[in-house]
Amino acid sequence: MREWVEFLREKGRLISLKDEISPQWEISAVLKIFQKRQIKKGVLFERIKGYEAYRIVGHLFLEEDYFLSPESGIEDISDWYEKRRGKPIPPVLVKWGPVKEVRINGKGLELKKEIPALVHHEEDAGPYLTASVVIAKDPETGRRGMGIHRIQIVEENRIRIFIANPPLSLFVKKAEELKKPLEIAIINGLDPITIFSAILPLPEEDKLAIADALRNKTIPLVEAEIIELQIPAEGEIALEGLLYPDKKEIDGPFGENTGYYFTNESYVSIIKTLTRRKDPIYHVILPFSSEVENLINLAWEVEEFKKLKNKFNFVKKVKFYQTRMLAVIQIQKESEEQVSLIIDYFLNQPIIKGVIVVDEDVNVNDLNEIFWALMTRVNFEKSIFLRREKPGCPIDPTAKIYYREESQFYGLYPKTTKIGINATKPLDGKERFKKVEVPLSVAKRLKGVLGIDRGNNF
Repeated sequence: MREWVEFLREKGRLISLKDEISPQWEISAVLKIFQKRQIKKGVLFERIKGYEAYRIVGHLFLEEDYFLSPESGIEDISDWYEKRRGKPIPPVLVKWGPVKEVRINGKGLELKKEIPALVHHEEDAGPYLTASVVIAKDPETGRRGMGIHRIQIVEENRIRIFIANPPLSLFVKKAEELKKPLEIAIINGLDPITIFSAILPLPEEDKLAIADALRNKTIPLVEAEIIELQIPAEGEIALEGLLYPDKKEIDGPFGENTGYYFTNESYVSIIKTLTRRKDPIYHVILPFSSEVENLINLAWEVEEFKKLKNKFNFVKKVKFYQTRMLAVIQIQKESEEQVSLIIDYFLNQPIIKGVIVVDEDVNVNDLNEIFWALMTRVNFEKSIFLRREKPGCPIDPTAKIYYREESQFYGLYPKTTKIGINATKPLDGKERFKKVEVPLSVAKRLKGVLGIDRGNNF
């Protein structure tokens, strides 16, 4: 992560704040100001009230070019992902790493005093970790998995973890069936590609090996202190402990990524050991922010597009909005059946609540063009489809919670009604719905003159 921070500093994309700032509301407020003013720079807080050893960094996931491939520009994210993702590189085990410079044993460990976790919102129940990667192993097979899950620090060395998504939700279920706790490691302060990889919807694969493939470089791992897990050697902070599948407590309220306070029963965990660097930089991601949108939407877009190209060759682009609750799908339309197929395919998936299907002449990255297609191409009597009793989003305040179990995942998904919208041109009216454009040859020539090499539309 430090290389990432220095890269942003060298590019003039990092602001250092020297004034003492509190992790209770104040840091969150600064990051919210940056977001609202659309200041695309990371923020390094140099002095943290009550935590002399620490600095805090946030607002780092600015644009995909900066957090996915600092060493060079990427012409096409999907191509870059597909070329590298299919060649996992196993991480390398080393004897020691800076994450072990300081060790604090669990007995007498006061997590609230040791970690400057933020209280993000006015009605949050307390401090939460929002940018930490949780690593665990399948209790039966030993297969490694990881993800980012919200973590509430309760008291002393007790925490609560909300786990609704695979692979960790599956690991917890297996541990519960075996009637034993699940060993977990929680790592904060990782490089951007490892964090990005932790969110990828790949419950059956080793995401650390995927991260190595994407960066084209191995990440060193070290053995954990007291549990049988390997952790990134260059992290800033590492917590080791046990998650108890049979012990749940009320977690929240917490201001979630949907923009509402959310309360749920979450798993109790006991942290046995904390290790860290001597001068740790604690990484935060502000919930309900453009950072979250960038991370979650892009992780699902690249993996979903990879699958769709094989299943539906008429799909040209996929774009998610609102932390994957809305999918906008660009297709090369040749039949009305294609629209129905793609709408049902997405609405049968958890999380996604709405699907908009558009033509190739609509830029899925431009909300104005999406709204234009909605207002000028949708027949509101015939082109809007509702699907009831579908698996939705666990943090959607409109939904009723229930448990859904399938072979490839186990998690908490709510029943909800979903919407699909056909915003494509009718097959017999292409001339009537022809989009106004400047001549393509002129657009291409002027792109070269102006130095514009990327983008879907002139």
